[in-house]
Amino acid sequence: MLNPKIVLLDEPLSKIDYNTKLNIENDIVNELKKNKKSGIIVTHDIEEAVSMSHKIYLLRNGKFIKSYTINRDWDTPSNARLKENFRIYVNKILRNMKYED
Repeated sequence: MLNPKIVLLDEPLSKIDYNTKLNIENDIVNELKKNKKSGIIVTHDIEEAVSMSHKIYLLRNGKFIKSYTINRDWDTPSNARLKENFRIYVNKILRNMKYED
C-alpha cells in the first residue's frame, strides 16, 4: 500500500451540504495529523481554506499572487468560523482576490 508524505486533495468538499462539509473538514485535518502527513488542498472556497490550513497560496490565472500564514487559534475547522480572526483572514484574502482592470 502507498504511504505518501504529502496528500493532494483537489476540491474534496465541493458539492457537499454544509453540515457534512464541516464534519469532513474535521475528519481530513484529524487524519492528516494522526498519520503525520502534510496536505495540499486545492479549493475555491476561502472559508474552507482558512479553516483547514496553516498556509494559503493565492493563485490567479495560474500565477502566484500572495501567501498567507494562518495562525489558527481553533482546535477544529468547524470551530474556526466562530473565531473573530477567522473572518479577518477571509476578508483579507477576498480583498486580494479582486481582479484589477
